Amino acid sequence: MLLEQCVMLYEMYLETMGKSESTLRNYHVDGMQFLKFARELFERTFDITEDTDAFYALCINYTTHLNHSFKANTANRKRSNLRSFIKYLYFRNWIEKDFSDDLLHLDREFKDINMISEKTVEKVEEMLYKDLLCTSDTIQKLKHFRNYLILLIFKEFGIKTSDILELTWGHIQEKDNVCYIYTPSKQRLLCTPELHKVIMEYRACYYERFKKIERYPLWTNSNLSEPNAIEGKVLERLFAKLSCKFDKKITPMSYRYRHIHKIDQVKKSVSDKAAIVGYSQSSVYIEKRNRIKT
Repeated sequence: MLLEQCVMLYEMYLETMGKSESTLRNYHVDGMQFLKFARELFERTFDITEDTDAFYALCINYTTHLNHSFKANTANRKRSNLRSFIKYLYFRNWIEKDFSDDLLHLDREFKDINMISEKTVEKVEEMLYKDLLCTSDTIQKLKHFRNYLILLIFKEFGIKTSDILELTWGHIQEKDNVCYIYTPSKQRLLCTPELHKVIMEYRACYYERFKKIERYPLWTNSNLSEPNAIEGKVLERLFAKLSCKFDKKITPMSYRYRHIHKIDQVKKSVSDKAAIVGYSQSSVYIEKRNRIKT
């Protein structure tokens, strides 16, 4: 099995695992960089099932290259992707040994994490709600409603930006007058009655504008003739505006860290807390929690 084929099949495998689009893009970029390094090192392609020693040497050399070419956090992320790739090859019986543990991580660069204050959260919500109330135009009203609801969901659940961007109306489920958001990363989020009410009001505004809901994107540019999912730059502009307005850095991650801090006060196991905020590994949750500056 040629190395190029293995990388392509690995990416296809990741798609079946339900990884987010941003995660898949990162894996693809890392895979292409790994292949480029392999071609420069060996000046040829090779069959990893026939030349396992060469593949092992490639991975060790690439790890050294990462150490010299990237900061510790970036090198570790790319190394983690390579470790996962090696585990996949072993799982498919294309290599005889899982040597992923031989690729040691560098000491990571840790910085304090700033979360958004409760006072700022209230001011942001108040400003966006005021924008909504002061608008009668249907197109502008949907835009302001969209921004307001996005911030409410960030406030309530601190979910990942990729999950926010990928939400559709199909992710909103109602049962017995209770509303859940089923995120693309498989979280089930129970909405408060207040948030449920806002979602339904936004739904009515959305329908008034486009006369359709079904499984269309939850967030859309209101000036279009058809619903079309927004891109990350729309959120970037929104948070840049908020940061400028309140003269402090406000980001989706500052909301997420606030949520992690709140969950940490709940009497649950660390693994349960990690699951609540969408981390599959408790170690990642612990790292984030310990770095939050209160």
